[in-house]
Amino acid sequence: MPFWRKRHGAKPEASKSSDAKEYAFIAIDVETANSDPASICQIGIAIYTNGGLFKTYSHLINPDCIFNDQNINIHGIDEEDVAQAPFFSEIFPPISDLLSDYPVVSHTMFDRNAIQKACKKYGLAFPNFDWVDSSMIARRAWTDVAQTGYGLLNLCNRIGFDYVPHDAKEDAIACGAVVLAALEHTKWTFEQAVVESRKRNSSSKWAGKNVTRTGEARGEFFGKVLVFTGDLPISRSEAADKAASQGFTVKNNVSKKTDILVLGRSGDGTTKHKRALELIEQGFTIEIVTIEQIFT
Repeated sequence: MPFWRKRHGAKPEASKSSDAKEYAFIAIDVETANSDPASICQIGIAIYTNGGLFKTYSHLINPDCIFNDQNINIHGIDEEDVAQAPFFSEIFPPISDLLSDYPVVSHTMFDRNAIQKACKKYGLAFPNFDWVDSSMIARRAWTDVAQTGYGLLNLCNRIGFDYVPHDAKEDAIACGAVVLAALEHTKWTFEQAVVESRKRNSSSKWAGKNVTRTGEARGEFFGKVLVFTGDLPISRSEAADKAASQGFTVKNNVSKKTDILVLGRSGDGTTKHKRALELIEQGFTIEIVTIEQIFT
């Protein structure tokens, strides 16, 4: 069973294929006291090596500022919790030493930005880490989350990884689990995944491309609005062209005007699928079909 389909309390070193290269990275996540990214009140670290979770750390930090109620409601940390905790300037130097020898992975660049601003606040040099965005790895690995739906919770639901969101250590562990799942899904090495995540003009046919189309008036389904989700057996652009030729107006996202949602492979449980189900519960008429039903 893959690591991310287990709870992280299981054996930390997961098996790897015989041809896999050795690699290691450190996943990191922070929580903040208020809207200022520098107001870090918790930092979580998860060390991954050769396909498995090796060790984790979690530290509360006194942000030396007031807490916003909205932030407290998200992560549950308040002034009392951090009253005896060290300041960022005390705790970050040893953390920086730990991170300096490994790629540092976070889900989006929010955490990098927060650490950079906290360093500036306390007059610390911002280290030149090799920073990797796990959300971009996921967006390249799974076509249907290239534009939306690449949030950490949605991705963890996708790969079957159970975790408690908005705890820095839990988020760091989940971030690493997403990377491992993406490697297995794509068969990329870690190095290849990093390269893919940094491509800005990738030629790959990922779902984030704008595939809106206006249906041909002579088509049988003219006036119907159709949306694709999940992996398709053909490129998203080609599928959109075929649908438009049958009269469908093709849109990128599900809305109240959507008539049909087409589920490709792995389309079940995507953000678009969940949105369609929500709208159906509200009384809107949306037909959910498989790719085989819409195209033979």
